[in-house]
Amino acid sequence: MFRKMMPVTAALLAGAVMPQVLAAKQANNESAAVRGARYSLQDIQANIVQAERETETIGQPAMMERMSWQVQQQYLTRMKDNLNQIGAKVKRLEAEQDSLALWEREALAEIVPTLHDAATNVDLAIRELNENQISPWHSHVAKYAAKAGEDEQKAMKTLHAYFKMDNAARAEKKSREELQSVSGL
Repeated sequence: MFRKMMPVTAALLAGAVMPQVLAAKQANNESAAVRGARYSLQDIQANIVQAERETETIGQPAMMERMSWQVQQQYLTRMKDNLNQIGAKVKRLEAEQDSLALWEREALAEIVPTLHDAATNVDLAIRELNENQISPWHSHVAKYAAKAGEDEQKAMKTLHAYFKMDNAARAEKKSREELQSVSGL
């Protein structure tokens, strides 16, 4: 008799437990996708920091006067490479829009135009440099590079604010869960 009931009990338990297991597994998969997006946004932030470092040097006319046009070109090329890496990461995240958290979609929507402006300004600086190799410090290279730096700074601050909001939301959720477990609500 016990053996005959065991498969029925196992089936009942499986029916009761499996939906919870599947829901937990789905939540883990979703959270893995969200974590992946968060890390990609952090990678973008790191690339922006790197591009800003290049900009800090070349965006200062006093520093530019001491550089040859070849050195200026190296700085601008690195800035462009960093922005291209950022662009590739943004495209990957945009392709995964459906798996992103709301704040991640909002952050992307806000930083993309700013990063586009930064890339445009770097391209203008490169073009200006190529046209004025003899006396690049009299051209608008520093102005365009500085403007790209401002755009990068704006994107960085925007991402930072979104990360702070997400961290605050996570802390609030954790506190509510702790309160709920203590009060039994």
